[in-house]
Amino acid sequence: MATSISSSRGSSSYDDSSSSSVQESYRIADSDSDEGEDDDCGVDAGTSHVQEIANLKDLTKNLLNTEWKMSRNKQLLTKMLELEEPSISPKMVDFLLQDGVCDMLLEFITQIGDRRRPYPHESDSQELRHSYRATMLLSVDEPSDALMSFLNRRASVIARAMFEVYREDSAGSFYHAARVIESLLRLFPGEVYDGLTSDGQLEVRMGRVLRYIGYPPVGDLIVILVALTPIPRTSPLYAVCSSSRWKFFEGLSKWIFMLRLANIIVAPATHCRVDEYVTPEQHCSAASQTLQELIEKLSIEDIGEILLQPLGYTISLLNSFMDKGTGLCADGSKLECDDEDSETFFTSRRVCLRLLCFLLKRSAAPENVCFVSGPMSNPVPTRVPNRLYPLRPLLVEHLTTRLDSLQQVLVDSAAQLPSTDSDSTLGPIVYPGHVVKIPFSSHRAQLVELLVLLVEASESVVCKIREDLWKLLISWVFDYAYNDIYHSMFYRLLFTALRQNDDSTLKILFKNAKLITFLLDAFDPLDGNTEGVTTDPSVDPGAATRCSLSAKDKASLRGFVINATNAIRLQVSSLPPSSFLRNYLHSHQRWNEFIPHLRAATEVQQPPGLGNYVPVNDGTANGRGMNHIASLLAAANEPMAGAGIDHGSKYAKSLGFDVEIEWPVDANETTPKKKKKGKKKKKNNRKKKTNKEESEEDCEAENDDNDGDDDDDGEESRSSDASLENDTSSSVDDGERSSQSSDESRSSEGTSSDNTNEEENR
Repeated sequence: MATSISSSRGSSSYDDSSSSSVQESYRIADSDSDEGEDDDCGVDAGTSHVQEIANLKDLTKNLLNTEWKMSRNKQLLTKMLELEEPSISPKMVDFLLQDGVCDMLLEFITQIGDRRRPYPHESDSQELRHSYRATMLLSVDEPSDALMSFLNRRASVIARAMFEVYREDSAGSFYHAARVIESLLRLFPGEVYDGLTSDGQLEVRMGRVLRYIGYPPVGDLIVILVALTPIPRTSPLYAVCSSSRWKFFEGLSKWIFMLRLANIIVAPATHCRVDEYVTPEQHCSAASQTLQELIEKLSIEDIGEILLQPLGYTISLLNSFMDKGTGLCADGSKLECDDEDSETFFTSRRVCLRLLCFLLKRSAAPENVCFVSGPMSNPVPTRVPNRLYPLRPLLVEHLTTRLDSLQQVLVDSAAQLPSTDSDSTLGPIVYPGHVVKIPFSSHRAQLVELLVLLVEASESVVCKIREDLWKLLISWVFDYAYNDIYHSMFYRLLFTALRQNDDSTLKILFKNAKLITFLLDAFDPLDGNTEGVTTDPSVDPGAATRCSLSAKDKASLRGFVINATNAIRLQVSSLPPSSFLRNYLHSHQRWNEFIPHLRAATEVQQPPGLGNYVPVNDGTANGRGMNHIASLLAAANEPMAGAGIDHGSKYAKSLGFDVEIEWPVDANETTPKKKKKGKKKKKNNRKKKTNKEESEEDCEAENDDNDGDDDDDGEESRSSDASLENDTSSSVDDGERSSQSSDESRSSEGTSSDNTNEEENR
């Protein structure tokens, strides 16, 4: 065995001139050389030498025989892999670099043949042990110089061979292939990408991988391969492999890789391999998780935009998600599915809506924050351009065209009984403090979240929400008094509608849907003072039927009601007097009576510690002794920065009002009516005097009066243009009426002259 191993490590070319060296290596000796010297010794010795030469020729022929040589190499590799911890030495590198030896070693991992792939519980077999040791031989954590030399020459070959594991006739382990590929990417990323793209078989290889995406760790391998996560962004290797990686991205872009993942999410049973260990739901969930991770990582890549283009330009991708998520096609017809009642359908529907919400969230900001760490420094937050942000207008525009389907599904979800969805159970659900008659399913919550994100993304969406849907959304707030998740989403929807200040939307909310009435009915005054809060049933007979909330329900809704009504209060105070919402609530008697109770209930919540003083270290006190206590006591007596509940306070900023200011009331609210009537009289009387051309004294007094009134009118025009226009129009009307009645004009002349004399005396 030793002689065969030493010979196999030599060169693979042999000739007749090297027969003496081969003979010496095998050390063939005469077994009778130590016997006595007889007369027949010379004859026997000659015969034996001839036989040895013949045997040597046979062995030389065997060395030149390819099949025999491959068999011997296979035996050597098998014996090497039977060791507990095999390693690669410099002499072993020469052996592995021979023709066919590296491929033979990789066959222990790929295991192409008629055997089936081992099941997860089958971990103790001879083939699997050999595959594991070959994997660890090529992917040690700290590679030696000999291994680095071998991988540098064979990285492309090894990378291509590892994708053979995903063939249908392979029995290899996905874990072993993923470890080898990850190790190669960490050491020689450029060679890996070149090996996958050089022969034009990239689409075939990636297609095989996607068929097994539900098998762990295939999804992680795709993320590692595309995003190149084993290498830090500051590493020189990351810049060296940029050209090879760009070719890899171009190949995936031509194949529309993102669309392939979307097809698996929508119809996993059609595009993936399903067996008793991996179900279609697992393929769907794994594909969605892979797609989400790729979007997160590619959105901060300089070259990642080429793979993100289908999310904005491939309409079929977004349509497939919306069709599956809503159950309605683009034309409004019902989506036909063979598995409507199966777990696969519910999983795919939930995943599609989640991805749509994720796309809207991820594309919202023009920049993303990344943490970059150097070799000897802590991570530093760095802002990088968001490569998904340029696609946001296309994404929002297309999803807005499907708004009708989204609204219809939400309305139908309330009209129908709860479905047999896995996350929605028939019948009431009893919780420790309350009972829910009809569960608020995760599917409905995802639909509401998608609607909220669309409203926040485009100002034109809120105007398209139907009135019946607004009423339904408001009713869900009080029907599900303990659902804080839905309350937070509805507050975002209400806040966006308030800030956009669209009159048609606000009229639906406040006049038709009676949002203020429902909020005030649900308010729970903790002090027991219900004056101006609750409605007397004798005055409002429908109050009892309108609000059927218990004391516990009102207590649960108290936080939402306070936040929602304060948002309305702050928005109204920032609007001009001509706005609809300000005028409507200014004439709402019950709202005006509720404002003092709202301010009192809100101010009680502002001090930290639920009314008890909580010392906050502002950085001025360095010690922990008496000086520190004195500084805290002094800080307790000082007014807190941003205190209060109006614009500019911390509370207003927590509700979303960052830079808004309150509209000045005295500059925009109506002035007292008596002053306006007095000025009108003067103007009218002056006009009557001019028309009738009275005495010269009255005319001179009138001219003096006009000079003074012109100054007053100038100040009035600067304060309120609207009141000036009203005064002018009323004076013209009075002038017309004065021409018809001479008696009234005489009395007004007397009054005018008296007023003029008084002004002259002043």
